[in-house]
Amino acid sequence: MLGRVASQRFCDLVSSSVQQLGDPAIGLKFGGMVGGNAFGLLGVASATAETLADVIRTLSRMESLTSTLGQVSVVRDAKVVHLRWKAHGQPPSPAVVEGILAGWASFGRYLLGANVPVRSISFCHDRRASSAAYEDALACDVRFNARWNALTVATDLLDARTRFFEPRLHNALWRWSDASIIVASAASSSLVRRVVDVIDGKLPWSVPSESEIARELGMSCRNLQRRLHCSGLTYRRLLECVRGKVAIGAMMNGSQSFVRIAERIGYAEQASFCRSFRRWAGIAPSEFTRALAPHFFALRTQTPPTMG
Repeated sequence: MLGRVASQRFCDLVSSSVQQLGDPAIGLKFGGMVGGNAFGLLGVASATAETLADVIRTLSRMESLTSTLGQVSVVRDAKVVHLRWKAHGQPPSPAVVEGILAGWASFGRYLLGANVPVRSISFCHDRRASSAAYEDALACDVRFNARWNALTVATDLLDARTRFFEPRLHNALWRWSDASIIVASAASSSLVRRVVDVIDGKLPWSVPSESEIARELGMSCRNLQRRLHCSGLTYRRLLECVRGKVAIGAMMNGSQSFVRIAERIGYAEQASFCRSFRRWAGIAPSEFTRALAPHFFALRTQTPPTMG
């Protein structure tokens, strides 16, 4: 699995690439290369949904677990569906936005195994590259200076079935997201982010206690409990969220045994880890990896279809 890049770092890399290479179409080219070889948690959860409608539902539901850059919303009219994207805070450079929407188009075409007839793609900014660059990357009508950054498809396309539907895997990730989304929605709290970061940093060596976390953050255990309670959370819930995400990421990587993963997230015995994983995902770790094998690893080795 490719390493993940923090959102701000990604934005900086894209912006500096545009400047250094003198190529305003960098974002379009990057987004157009989206395929199974870069799938992480969100990509696998979406790819294994049954229909395009389910893919969109998964994307809009689980995006907060994997991205802090922006948020997708879905607006349905009589004949078309608009997938809108809005940045959290200060909008990134146009090249970043173009990469995100080009990636959506490439992802949809990849999952359906065909050149999906995207109706249009709209950008809030003005045109930055040549018309040919947009045509090559997006293969649809492109609009600029729009009110929303959005990708639009016909509602008829929502029933199209994906090539990689795997109900066990999709349902397991959906179930795991139930508990984790609440944590992600509270992550706007700097305290929640700090607690999660401390837990993640300490887990390879030990399972930090609530009192250890409080000391690390310079507050009393009682004060930590009270402030987390105000966010609707507990320390135990944050610990379980971090453990689950690390475990699922390691299993998708495929390079570690269950024993090693259990040790990585602070379980003395593999059996204890397996019981917890079944509680998180509804299936045993062995079932999860069996579902991954013919789908996720196949996704990573296939070439996305060309556009145009």
